[in-house]
Amino acid sequence: MSLAESPRVSVIIPTYKRAHMVARAINSVLAQTFADFELLVIDDCSEDNTEEVVKGIEDARIRYLPRSVNQGASAARNTGIHAARGEYFAFLDSDDQWIPTKLETQLKVFQDTDWPNLGIVMCGYISQDEEGTEEALPSARGGNLYEAFLLHQIGCVTASVILTRRSAWSQPLLFDEDLACGEDWDYLTRASQRAQVDYVSQPLVLLDRCKGDHLTDLKGALMESWRRIREKNYSYLRSRPRLLMLYHQSTLRRHHLYRHRDRIRRDALQALLDFPYHPIPYLWVLGALFGSLTLRLALRVFSLEDKPAEAIETLYRVASRFLCRRPHL
Repeated sequence: MSLAESPRVSVIIPTYKRAHMVARAINSVLAQTFADFELLVIDDCSEDNTEEVVKGIEDARIRYLPRSVNQGASAARNTGIHAARGEYFAFLDSDDQWIPTKLETQLKVFQDTDWPNLGIVMCGYISQDEEGTEEALPSARGGNLYEAFLLHQIGCVTASVILTRRSAWSQPLLFDEDLACGEDWDYLTRASQRAQVDYVSQPLVLLDRCKGDHLTDLKGALMESWRRIREKNYSYLRSRPRLLMLYHQSTLRRHHLYRHRDRIRRDALQALLDFPYHPIPYLWVLGALFGSLTLRLALRVFSLEDKPAEAIETLYRVASRFLCRRPHL
């Protein structure tokens, strides 16, 4: 196919043992109001009848690309990126779906923008699980979102919301195949260093969050991925002490959310090593030792640096708990 005949958008669906779901994802792409695309389904060595399901859907825009080795979602997406012919890349996990206007709406942002280096357009999503649905929308746009992505301050970080422009990168922007989880966050963090990021304030993706049926095991690998991403960005963080402190605070909050007590202790100690002459990490260490409420109070102190009265009151509460409780060793 010549360049003139290339589709405008390459849609990349990585899948692994999702024969029972992948047709739903494919059909949501075929139902798009924007039709000038190719659809690459990357089969990461599925052991079920995924190939039969994909090839059973008759549409000339579909390309089935089986991999010879199972290496995970990032490697599968990268296979699709290397094979893609379009000017734009869009990603869809095989357990998710798109609203019919997803591509058309995001492409219009690229078409109408006056930003000189717009590289990615995101959108919102609706998450579905056994407990119901939840809507999420991106929360920031602009040319320098690197630090915001580092601090988890931008919502909707999932591959299925991304539309990226090939010409924004001198070399293809690939997913980190060493990350078993969080690779979409890492991808967007690196992208935001080199290009502007915009978004559509509409939920255009339906995410399936049913337990035990994900391409990546979020609970099992998320903490390790955060550690690796921190290492990749540590030199930048270290050169900006305030940002590094905020990063530690963000990471501790997330460890607390997932109830990873051992990682809370380790990261609180790392913050202390990074800032041995700052009082806040000592409070975090106390919080890590003396339980959930103490940690929440200790994290809140740093957020109240510009509110001395509230900070002093919170410090008093931390001290009270410290004097009245034994540590969780």
